[in-house]
Amino acid sequence: MIRMSTDDRPVAAVVLSAAAEVQLAFDELAVWAREQRGMSGVRPTCDLHRGNLNRALEVDWYLSVRHTRSTFDLEYCLEATHEDGEWLIRSAGCAAGHDPNGSERIYELPDRYAVTDREFVDELVGACRTLTDHRAKILDLFLTVYVQGFTKPGRPTRRA
Repeated sequence: MIRMSTDDRPVAAVVLSAAAEVQLAFDELAVWAREQRGMSGVRPTCDLHRGNLNRALEVDWYLSVRHTRSTFDLEYCLEATHEDGEWLIRSAGCAAGHDPNGSERIYELPDRYAVTDREFVDELVGACRTLTDHRAKILDLFLTVYVQGFTKPGRPTRRA
């Protein structure tokens, strides 16, 4: 657990430690996903880039998992965007197919916001913990809708 303190550690080190903790959690999520029946092609990724005409800083963690009986991938997503002095942290379970518009969010967790470094660390680690706590529920929903053939266009996204 990352703890913000008044010691002499630079704030950047604390923020980077939180990012490393999230990466470790996604690596552990990948190990869990590989153990699930029918799951293959497990790929964790982390991407740091500028978005929105180079105004926003974005850090994204994804775990993409393919089921052997589906044309869709299950993705666990954690996205942190910094723009105009504020962080937006989003997490969800997604189904990614061959849709050029991207993936469909099948299970969304509440958005989180932060302004200070302390808030960012707390919210990022908290969002990651909540996402990994919901991993089985997200997998079950994916299997029901995208593997067992119960797909219905226009169905609502589930929210935590």
